[in-house]
Amino acid sequence: MFVLIKKAFPVISWICFIDSMKSVTKLFFLILIFSCSAGVVYPGEPEAIMNATVNGNKLSIRIVIPPQHHAYLDKGKEGNYIPVSFNWAALIKDGSLKKEPTMISAPKGEFEKVASAKVLRGEGIFIFESVEIPSLKGKSIKVKSQICDDIKGVCYRPSIKDVKIQ
Repeated sequence: MFVLIKKAFPVISWICFIDSMKSVTKLFFLILIFSCSAGVVYPGEPEAIMNATVNGNKLSIRIVIPPQHHAYLDKGKEGNYIPVSFNWAALIKDGSLKKEPTMISAPKGEFEKVASAKVLRGEGIFIFESVEIPSLKGKSIKVKSQICDDIKGVCYRPSIKDVKIQ
Protein backbone atom coordinates (compact mmCIF):
# COMPACT_ATOMS: atom_id res chain seq x y z
CA MET A 1 0.00 0.00 0.00
CA PHE A 2 2.80 2.44 0.93
CA VAL A 3 4.61 1.72 -2.38
CA LEU A 4 1.41 2.44 -4.32
CA ILE A 5 0.90 5.75 -2.49
CA LYS A 6 4.57 6.65 -2.98
CA LYS A 7 4.32 5.98 -6.74
CA ALA A 8 1.00 7.84 -7.04
CA PHE A 9 2.22 10.93 -5.11
CA PRO A 10 3.86 12.67 -8.11
CA VAL A 11 0.70 12.15 -10.18
CA ILE A 12 -1.50 13.47 -7.37
CA SER A 13 0.82 16.47 -6.96
CA TRP A 14 0.48 17.29 -10.69
CA ILE A 15 -3.30 16.90 -10.52
CA CYS A 16 -3.49 19.29 -7.55
CA PHE A 17 -1.17 21.74 -9.33
CA ILE A 18 -3.23 21.64 -12.52
CA ASP A 19 -6.49 21.91 -10.53
CA SER A 20 -5.29 25.14 -8.89
CA MET A 21 -4.72 26.82 -12.28
CA LYS A 22 -7.26 28.97 -14.12
CA SER A 23 -9.04 27.29 -17.05
CA VAL A 24 -7.12 29.03 -19.84
CA THR A 25 -3.80 28.35 -18.13
CA LYS A 26 -4.80 24.69 -17.62
CA LEU A 27 -5.56 24.28 -21.30
CA PHE A 28 -2.27 25.91 -22.34
CA PHE A 29 -0.31 23.78 -19.84
CA LEU A 30 -1.91 20.51 -21.02
CA ILE A 31 -1.36 21.39 -24.70
CA LEU A 32 2.29 22.16 -23.94
CA ILE A 33 2.80 18.83 -22.14
CA PHE A 34 1.20 16.75 -24.91
CA SER A 35 2.79 18.65 -27.80
CA CYS A 36 6.25 18.06 -26.36
CA SER A 37 5.69 14.30 -26.52
CA ALA A 38 4.59 14.20 -30.19
CA GLY A 39 6.96 12.38 -32.49
CA VAL A 40 9.05 10.90 -29.68
CA VAL A 41 9.54 7.15 -29.55
CA TYR A 42 9.52 5.99 -25.95
CA PRO A 43 11.49 3.01 -24.64
CA GLY A 44 9.54 -0.20 -25.00
CA GLU A 45 7.29 1.14 -27.77
CA PRO A 46 7.56 -0.76 -31.04
CA GLU A 47 8.76 1.17 -34.06
CA ALA A 48 8.90 0.62 -37.78
CA ILE A 49 12.24 0.08 -39.51
CA MET A 50 12.61 2.41 -42.50
CA ASN A 51 15.12 2.99 -45.27
CA ALA A 52 15.14 5.00 -48.48
CA THR A 53 17.06 4.17 -51.65
CA VAL A 54 17.54 6.09 -54.92
CA ASN A 55 17.47 4.09 -58.15
CA GLY A 56 17.62 6.41 -61.17
CA ASN A 57 14.66 8.81 -61.04
CA LYS A 58 12.90 6.66 -58.44
CA LEU A 59 12.99 6.72 -54.65
CA SER A 60 11.95 3.56 -52.78
CA ILE A 61 10.99 3.94 -49.14
CA ARG A 62 10.81 0.56 -47.40
CA ILE A 63 8.91 0.25 -44.13
CA VAL A 64 8.98 -2.88 -41.97
CA ILE A 65 6.31 -3.15 -39.28
CA PRO A 66 7.09 -5.33 -36.21
CA PRO A 67 5.32 -8.72 -36.00
CA GLN A 68 1.80 -8.65 -34.50
CA HIS A 69 1.51 -4.91 -35.25
CA HIS A 70 0.20 -2.75 -38.07
CA ALA A 71 0.35 0.80 -39.43
CA TYR A 72 -2.50 2.53 -41.24
CA LEU A 73 -2.37 3.21 -44.98
CA ASP A 74 -5.45 5.44 -44.92
CA LYS A 75 -7.48 7.48 -42.43
CA GLY A 76 -10.28 4.91 -42.33
CA LYS A 77 -13.98 5.29 -42.97
CA GLU A 78 -14.42 7.77 -40.11
CA GLY A 79 -11.15 9.62 -40.79
CA ASN A 80 -9.76 8.88 -37.30
CA TYR A 81 -6.51 7.08 -38.09
CA ILE A 82 -3.00 8.39 -38.77
CA PRO A 83 -1.69 6.86 -42.01
CA VAL A 84 1.93 6.58 -43.08
CA SER A 85 2.85 9.93 -44.66
CA PHE A 86 5.85 11.67 -46.13
CA ASN A 87 6.85 15.28 -45.50
CA TRP A 88 8.80 16.78 -48.40
CA ALA A 89 8.74 20.37 -47.07
CA ALA A 90 12.39 20.51 -45.91
CA LEU A 91 13.61 19.16 -49.28
CA ILE A 92 11.51 21.71 -51.15
CA LYS A 93 12.62 24.53 -48.85
CA ASP A 94 16.34 23.76 -49.30
CA GLY A 95 15.91 23.64 -53.10
CA SER A 96 16.53 19.88 -53.51
CA LEU A 97 13.01 19.52 -54.93
CA LYS A 98 10.76 21.97 -56.76
CA LYS A 99 7.64 20.03 -55.80
CA GLU A 100 6.66 16.75 -54.18
CA PRO A 101 7.60 13.70 -56.25
CA THR A 102 4.79 11.57 -57.67
CA MET A 103 3.93 8.40 -55.76
CA ILE A 104 3.82 5.70 -58.43
CA SER A 105 3.47 2.68 -56.15
CA ALA A 106 2.28 1.99 -52.60
CA PRO A 107 1.72 -1.19 -50.60
CA LYS A 108 -1.67 -2.76 -51.24
CA GLY A 109 -2.13 -3.52 -47.54
CA GLU A 110 -5.18 -5.32 -46.27
CA PHE A 111 -8.61 -4.10 -45.23
CA GLU A 112 -9.12 -4.30 -41.47
CA LYS A 113 -12.85 -4.88 -40.87
CA VAL A 114 -12.89 -3.74 -37.23
CA ALA A 115 -11.19 -0.42 -38.02
CA SER A 116 -12.74 -0.03 -41.49
CA ALA A 117 -9.31 0.98 -42.80
CA LYS A 118 -6.43 -0.31 -44.90
CA VAL A 119 -3.46 -1.46 -42.82
CA LEU A 120 0.13 -2.47 -43.49
CA ARG A 121 1.52 -5.57 -41.80
CA GLY A 122 5.03 -6.85 -42.39
CA GLU A 123 6.86 -4.98 -45.14
CA GLY A 124 5.75 -2.34 -47.60
CA ILE A 125 7.52 -0.29 -50.26
CA PHE A 126 6.44 3.17 -51.41
CA ILE A 127 7.94 4.32 -54.72
CA PHE A 128 8.17 7.96 -55.79
CA GLU A 129 9.33 9.35 -59.13
CA SER A 130 10.85 12.70 -60.13
CA VAL A 131 13.73 13.91 -62.30
CA GLU A 132 15.11 15.52 -59.13
CA ILE A 133 15.33 12.24 -57.14
CA PRO A 134 19.04 11.58 -57.90
CA SER A 135 19.98 14.82 -56.08
CA LEU A 136 18.42 13.55 -52.84
CA LYS A 137 21.20 11.09 -51.96
CA GLY A 138 22.56 11.92 -48.51
CA LYS A 139 19.50 14.00 -47.57
CA SER A 140 16.65 12.88 -45.28
CA ILE A 141 12.90 12.55 -45.67
CA LYS A 142 10.50 12.83 -42.73
CA VAL A 143 8.18 9.82 -42.46
CA LYS A 144 5.25 9.86 -40.05
CA SER A 145 3.69 6.62 -38.85
CA GLN A 146 1.71 5.18 -35.99
CA ILE A 147 2.21 1.59 -34.90
CA CYS A 148 -0.72 -0.32 -33.42
CA ASP A 149 -0.58 -3.60 -31.50
CA ASP A 150 -2.83 -6.34 -32.96
CA ILE A 151 -2.83 -8.35 -29.72
CA LYS A 152 -3.34 -5.57 -27.13
CA GLY A 153 -5.64 -3.56 -29.38
CA VAL A 154 -3.80 -0.29 -28.68
CA CYS A 155 -2.06 2.27 -30.86
CA TYR A 156 1.12 3.99 -29.74
CA ARG A 157 2.00 7.65 -30.15
CA PRO A 158 2.68 8.67 -33.75
CA SER A 159 6.37 9.05 -34.57
CA ILE A 160 8.20 11.14 -37.15
CA LYS A 161 11.48 9.68 -38.37
CA ASP A 162 14.19 11.32 -40.43
CA VAL A 163 15.02 8.59 -42.93
CA LYS A 164 18.39 9.05 -44.66
CA ILE A 165 18.21 8.66 -48.44
CA GLN A 166 20.92 6.37 -49.82
